Amino acid sequence: MMTAMRGSKEWMGEPANYSDAPVLVKAGPLLRFHLEALAELFKGAEPSLRLIRGHTLFETMYVFGDASGEGFGSSWLGSEGSISFRFGVWGAEGVGASSNYREFRNLVESLEVWVMV
Repeated sequence: MMTAMRGSKEWMGEPANYSDAPVLVKAGPLLRFHLEALAELFKGAEPSLRLIRGHTLFETMYVFGDASGEGFGSSWLGSEGSISFRFGVWGAEGVGASSNYREFRNLVESLEVWVMV
């Protein structure tokens, strides 16, 4: 296992080996459709608002969330334009748990806090 320093934290992992990657690849049949759909989604300077069933408005937010290693944290934009956040270290419930479990639990608990704010 190779140890690499990233900032002040120690990260473990094998370095990526791309020596056998092809130089050229052939585009799949859906590539053009996917690129056109992405271009349509991102064509405006501001995200568009869409009414769902004429009475409900949903808003998409970009938020931070991470639960790797011994800690967890998340942040979101508050209703008054302020940045709210939560962070901490795992107790007994997170030690030894899978990273998928920790990431999901961090997301659920962050959403619960966000709804209460």
